[in-house]
Amino acid sequence: LLLFRYVWILGKALAQDETYTVTLTGENITITEGTTVPVATRILTLHPATGYKLPAVEAITVSNGTNLVLNDGDESKKWTYAVDNGDGKITLGSAVTGNITITASGVQLSSVKTLKSLTYQVGTDGAETVTGFTPDQAAGTFTVELQEYTNKNITVTGVVTDDSGASVSEPVTVSAAVAVTDGATITVTPEDQSTPAEYVVKFTMAKDKLDAITVPGALTGLTL
Repeated sequence: LLLFRYVWILGKALAQDETYTVTLTGENITITEGTTVPVATRILTLHPATGYKLPAVEAITVSNGTNLVLNDGDESKKWTYAVDNGDGKITLGSAVTGNITITASGVQLSSVKTLKSLTYQVGTDGAETVTGFTPDQAAGTFTVELQEYTNKNITVTGVVTDDSGASVSEPVTVSAAVAVTDGATITVTPEDQSTPAEYVVKFTMAKDKLDAITVPGALTGLTL
């Protein structure tokens, strides 16, 4: 269970001869006042806890008794938000005073490490889905049987699951010989930087079509 952590910070700063008090309520996040800029600029910085990320701006509220409008209305009475080097910067309008409450919670980093698509492309042919792969399927080894011999390079591409925050390695291009012996590996690293997942795609060539030839019954017994 996640422990709800409520952080209470009382800070006073001068802004056009006004003072204000800031309260942060939420979990897995802390707030500090900016120290590298004049206090009068009214910048507050949100820091997500380890293993968490900043919430979407839509999940943040700023209130001084009435919820203040984000990026709208009278310049002096609003607040703005920007992300800088992993921290969230809240800037209060110069006329915002009183008891200010900021509500925000850190969002746990995702451990999802799946792909929504895994395709291969022979030479300049169109891309095709790897045999046996389905969206969001766990990593593993897949085998594609090519329907004809080829000496063209083969490219394997993976696309991560939507909204997972994961990252995926670049498309891998290998020669036909390497495709058969070693295959191609696509690596997915989850957002929380836990153990990556590997999707290995190997290839086989279709058997010689002579294997499918049937000798007519009238010739049975003859040695060719």
